[in-house]
Amino acid sequence: MMISENIKEVYYLFKSSVNGVEAEVLVYSQESFDPILAWTEIGTLIKPLLKVGTRVITNNSRKLINELGSASVLPNHKNLIIILDKDNENFLCPNNAAIYNSDATLKHQLILPKEGFWTPNSEGWYIHSTYYADFPNLKGWGVMVTNDIKWPDLCFCLYDGTPNLIWTKYSQERR
Repeated sequence: MMISENIKEVYYLFKSSVNGVEAEVLVYSQESFDPILAWTEIGTLIKPLLKVGTRVITNNSRKLINELGSASVLPNHKNLIIILDKDNENFLCPNNAAIYNSDATLKHQLILPKEGFWTPNSEGWYIHSTYYADFPNLKGWGVMVTNDIKWPDLCFCLYDGTPNLIWTKYSQERR
């Protein structure tokens, strides 16, 4: 059994579709970093760019996840969530997010609850962003779910370490 290591850094990896030159963007670090400066290397690539994936760095390894989306390291620092584009072919909406281990293996795809604000047959729903709720009656990490056409709000679903998200009945306006 492999012991999961803490994630030290996360990069987005792109390459030029013209000459294949690659560049990375640092998007998470346990150390402080300048997020604007982190994107400068990408500016040197000949456009158009291809999305390669997400690189996870621990103290002992550098692994590539062949998916690129909005990546966030979970509070345990041993897992990260990638919220994928709505048109991703591997993780179809509305379940367009996945949890990965620090060794870049898939832990599980996140699944929206069948009850609550949406119905399984409704089109347009997707996982929008990560969120940490810190209210007297609700504390925890999860994701915001929305529908660009039928629903103006972001609906909070709690992540409890399993693939099945929990509908909390909490929503907020999009800004």
